[in-house]
Amino acid sequence: MQTTAYPWILLGDMNFILRNREKSGGNPHSQNMLNNANDFVNALRVHDISFFGNLFTWTNRRHDAELIQERLDRFLGDETWFNFFPDCHVYHLATISSDHGPIVLTSSKQLNSAKKPNKFNKCCLRDSSCNDINVEDDYWKQRAKDDLFKFDNRYTSYCHSRDNFRMKKTNIEFIKDNTGVWLTGGHGIAVNLKNHFSSISRTSNPTHNARLFYCVNACVTNADNLCLMRLPSKDKIKDVVFSMKPWTSPGPDGFPPGFYQNMWDIIGEDTVKMVHCFF
Repeated sequence: MQTTAYPWILLGDMNFILRNREKSGGNPHSQNMLNNANDFVNALRVHDISFFGNLFTWTNRRHDAELIQERLDRFLGDETWFNFFPDCHVYHLATISSDHGPIVLTSSKQLNSAKKPNKFNKCCLRDSSCNDINVEDDYWKQRAKDDLFKFDNRYTSYCHSRDNFRMKKTNIEFIKDNTGVWLTGGHGIAVNLKNHFSSISRTSNPTHNARLFYCVNACVTNADNLCLMRLPSKDKIKDVVFSMKPWTSPGPDGFPPGFYQNMWDIIGEDTVKMVHCFF
């Protein structure tokens, strides 16, 4: 297939689905039909653009058991499109008079005014005498999350495409709450996730029947129990920290494992005390 240096997209009623979860009602599509559709998309070297709204864009406008809905309408963009418009988004609007619902493409989304969390970069560990090449090499390698990444590759299609697709796959841009309302703001999503995991972590205060414990055979010996309750040693904690991949996504404090590994002589004792406080 002939390629172009300009960004381009394919849009409209494709009359196919890429996976069976894009259909509700009726008979599922055969795996052969799904494979042919995916082969067509892969041959064009385009990718599905993430969307907001209802999954289905077409309906046969029937009711109950006869109702069939499918995602037939979509936008597909090539790698150059995603490099030019990494924040592009598709909105699935409500079906009104047609059997197809309108879909709208925006080249950018509304900027989130929420403060971005601090993140420690590997290049901060470089001595001031290091040249710019080494500093940028560390920066791009950490951003790509690829230890084999080379500085000379930072402007290649591979680098930008990988970074853009990873960002879109890992970023939560909308979420539906338990009332069916879609949340798009960063603050609203954070509050909803916090409330959800807080609720499932709480007890429903069921009736306690101590006799049930006599029905369970003991499989943990007293020696095993003492071992489980024992504080981990300093060497054990260090081994765990140093077994982690250094420059993956950081924790809530913004510091990835590589920071603790490089600064262990300074912060090792405090890290061990912090772990011991969990017990």
